[in-house]
Amino acid sequence: MLERQYVDASNLDARIRLHARFSTNPGWYEWLFTHYRIPSKGRILELGCGSGQFWRELGTRVPDGWEIMLTDLSPGMLESAKRNLEDVPRSFRFQQVDIQAIPFDSGSFDAVIAHHLLYHVANRNRAFAEVRRVLRARGQFYAATNGEWHLLELDQALERHGIRSEFAWDAYSFSLQSGGPQLSEWFDWVTVDLYDDALEVSEVEPLVDYVRSLRPGTEGGDVGLRRFEEWAKQQLAANGSIHITKSSGLFTAS
Repeated sequence: MLERQYVDASNLDARIRLHARFSTNPGWYEWLFTHYRIPSKGRILELGCGSGQFWRELGTRVPDGWEIMLTDLSPGMLESAKRNLEDVPRSFRFQQVDIQAIPFDSGSFDAVIAHHLLYHVANRNRAFAEVRRVLRARGQFYAATNGEWHLLELDQALERHGIRSEFAWDAYSFSLQSGGPQLSEWFDWVTVDLYDDALEVSEVEPLVDYVRSLRPGTEGGDVGLRRFEEWAKQQLAANGSIHITKSSGLFTAS
């Protein structure tokens, strides 16, 4: 099911659009960027780059001296990233890579980035070992993830309507609560920074599109989705918006 979710960027893009339009604190990419401590001539490896939206938004702020290797396990995602970054005036390289078997020399990178990826990984210990291997001395690993209350109200609504997403991965397996102890087994220094945000959704269609993007792992089919859509319309009519909790943050490890 994970392969079906990320065969291309369409499902991911639907989720990004919801957050971009209705987040109460829309500066997520900027916030991440300000936490990076990378030399002006640093080499950066991103694992699980997705559609490259982060670099599309902030590419012009990237120092000229950075060498950036963007990777993803999905060839479809890499093609989307290439298209999205064609007009960004920076140079990127692209390669299909599995975080559990990184095909680069030891000590190759000043920074490794893996945002919202690690809860997908079957063998995180192997992944952490690989990340540590390719990092240079004093290099840093940046890993964004979600907390256990992330999108709580949406999750509850989907469950009530019989279409709660049943992912092929356990989102709590690497969360803001569980990730720190795992990283501490492999890195000497680990910190976490929390991002203050929420969703105030004022339109039905983007929310339904978001839920539809989860359909490869949902139950209830179109009937459940229609029930959810009707519920969302009633909530907007009564309250003007639907409040959804967000809980996200960034681990930095070295």
